[in-house]
Amino acid sequence: MGEGMGGTMTGLEAATLGIAILGAGLGVINTLQSLSRDRVKLRVTPKLALSLYPGAADTITSVCIEVLNRSTFPVTISEVGFTLHGTDKQFKLPQPLLLDGGHFPRRLEPRSSFTVYFGPGAENHPAFASVKSAYAKTDCGEMATGDSPALRSLVEERRAIKS
Repeated sequence: MGEGMGGTMTGLEAATLGIAILGAGLGVINTLQSLSRDRVKLRVTPKLALSLYPGAADTITSVCIEVLNRSTFPVTISEVGFTLHGTDKQFKLPQPLLLDGGHFPRRLEPRSSFTVYFGPGAENHPAFASVKSAYAKTDCGEMATGDSPALRSLVEERRAIKS
């Protein structure tokens, strides 16, 4: 630091210290952004779908799961389904129904989404009373989960029927 016993900092030393602190801070921010940018980010939202058929007296309710790729790179989704309470087991959808005519596994570009539909009555499956959340798995093994008020109310309704 400065010369002499006082230990005061000169203007040049203060500027150098300030620039060094700024550089270190920017390096940390850059590292955090890089780590975030390289992570798979999916938003998984379980929903209820209502089907209206011309001439039908009632609507048909089915369960669906929307998967949104929030990553900055494409991701391939290989599996969609529900996680179950109190276990590591999953209630997966073997033959996903995609209304847009796409195929499965599904490649998702950044900021794109798709919705997978369960057939009518899937919520009547005995395992549905134990559903905790919806999930989507990627080809590389990453898994994202999501919940919604619609799913919680449907599961509570199924638990009440089961008891």
